[in-house]
Amino acid sequence: FGVESKQNCRASKHLLNALVLSRGSKSEQAAAARTQLRLCEAVFGKRHVKTASALSEYGSLVWKTKPQIGLNYFSRSLELYRELLGQVCRPVCSALYNMGLALARLNRFTAALQHLSSAKVMAQSLSEHATARMCEVSENTVYGVATLKIQRWYREQKYGQAQSQTTKTEVTTKCSTLSWSDEHDEIASSAHD
Repeated sequence: FGVESKQNCRASKHLLNALVLSRGSKSEQAAAARTQLRLCEAVFGKRHVKTASALSEYGSLVWKTKPQIGLNYFSRSLELYRELLGQVCRPVCSALYNMGLALARLNRFTAALQHLSSAKVMAQSLSEHATARMCEVSENTVYGVATLKIQRWYREQKYGQAQSQTTKTEVTTKCSTLSWSDEHDEIASSAHD
């Protein structure tokens, strides 16, 4: 066996172990993905497609409960995919889509819509029609959530406290009560590759 063959065998063995563990709880899945990420970094290095894939996999397991952490992992994988595979490819499209979902979960709707729109355009250019459709559905959902937040804020301003009595911090706090829900997660999760 050559060095690369041994590395692939080790990585494949760990992947099989991770797949067996993936039937466990979310925390077990995240632990397996973290271990896989460390193994990929050790075996292939920090600048490798398999490492980028492991970053994306871990991000997809944590973005619902820890969206900022998921966003960081998606961002790192996007950077690696672009560096290693080019600007327009399926993994870059998936990373943009996942970043859009994590940004929506963080209530950063403008950035979320930009990422989802970029993913949709890229999916269309790659003739990935199902992915493009999921991006469009997610975009519409984010528009809906953002619109509801604006409407709630307006109603509170008009019928609630007088504008002079409301501070910027209070408005931000009140607007953050409406956020990305688990119902939207189900729609979004069905599009993950």
